[in-house]
Amino acid sequence: MPLSNQSISSASDQVVRALRLAILNGEFGPGQAVSQEQIAARFGVSRIPVRDAMNLLQAEGLLHIVPSKGSFVANPDPDEIRETYEIRVLLELEALRLAFGHHDAHSLTRAELRLREFELETEPARLGEADREFHAALYAPAQKAKLFELINSLRILSNRDYYLQMSAPPHLKQCQAAHREIFENCKKRNLRAAKDSLRRHLLAAGSFVAEAAAKYRSEVN
Repeated sequence: MPLSNQSISSASDQVVRALRLAILNGEFGPGQAVSQEQIAARFGVSRIPVRDAMNLLQAEGLLHIVPSKGSFVANPDPDEIRETYEIRVLLELEALRLAFGHHDAHSLTRAELRLREFELETEPARLGEADREFHAALYAPAQKAKLFELINSLRILSNRDYYLQMSAPPHLKQCQAAHREIFENCKKRNLRAAKDSLRRHLLAAGSFVAEAAAKYRSEVN
């Protein structure tokens, strides 16, 4: 869809969002070349906002730009994926701890609403956002903007293929059950149990994504 009457900066922002979604949805697979010319033609913009968008997506870990060769969808090593999730565990457990004492009836109701939205969602394109919104609602009372920024950057890097894989049972049901367990422990004001549930959930997700990446690598090699 052409992006008409847009400044370079706003056009770049729109290309970033659209291209990020295309990668997260699997339209561009790991290791696939992404041409500046093709993306510019697709959105009806010049190559300048496309170049800027690709640089931002490289910073997020979704693209790998090789000088004189082009841009490619990142294809992270399974061990790197596991390490990313281990770092997420440290950050998100701390976010939950900092938020815990500030949760009230309103914030818990908001988190439960996000949980229900996730439980009802089936589209891979929306699962990632619904999952992010649930976790964000759990951590929001901590009011730690920099911490949330770090968590979100790692989520984008580690969850690229997760929701495509997870959208089919039984993986989606397992994730829904894990989210429900985390929330119920928060509702019961049991911080230790909530942290244990969150840790198990993230480590299981990390193993799942790493195994999917290893399988993909073995198929293409």
